[in-house]
Amino acid sequence: MLDNNLRIQYLQAMGLEVWVPRHKPVVASSVVAPFVDEAIPTVTSDALLNTPSAWASLNQTIALCQRCELSNYRVAPAAEISPQTAHWLVISDPSDADASIAMETDALLREMVRALGINIEDVVRTSALKCPLPKERAPYRNELAECRLFLQQHIELLQPKIILLMGSLAAHSMLQTDVPLEQLRGTVHTVAATPTVVTYDPRFLLRALLEKRFAWLDLQLAMTAYQEVNRL
Repeated sequence: MLDNNLRIQYLQAMGLEVWVPRHKPVVASSVVAPFVDEAIPTVTSDALLNTPSAWASLNQTIALCQRCELSNYRVAPAAEISPQTAHWLVISDPSDADASIAMETDALLREMVRALGINIEDVVRTSALKCPLPKERAPYRNELAECRLFLQQHIELLQPKIILLMGSLAAHSMLQTDVPLEQLRGTVHTVAATPTVVTYDPRFLLRALLEKRFAWLDLQLAMTAYQEVNRL
């Protein structure tokens, strides 16, 4: 949890009061990492039922996966995906190995969610990759594609009403595009027939506090799309 002083500092750095956006446009910087050009394998996924056995099967498949080079860098099993029910699915760029930074990004995401008036229990967060990346290189397309198989199954089980893609890796993987993150923002996309919005990765927002005002606009867009789904 963020203490109150740090929370106020974050919000003030955004130029916001309780996450109220300003209207003055600011040009945001891009944090898109280039991909190494490799062929993307055909993606297939069977429909799954939201049952404990289905979640257990998904976890076992992830734990035993050796479909790409990244399995060689896995020193511990991927975080287990327990049976879940939530309306919001957040897919972010791979987590930082630094535990303190991971805690800060988690706390920031919680503050952003609360600012929208969403119960944190109605939000599930996962990563675009299930294994760590070697230092100083971007993921290959086939590596993201292999993990995308797991993410697609996760979506089929969870059946979220809105997906938030946080970071260029998550956005490029799930939308299967190389379009810069800046150009993907501000539009409601579709992933697995689910409204999907792109925004910055929380780690980037910790370094670029003023960019949080743009992230807030993205979250408002996601909330609008979510409310529209609920009205249907």
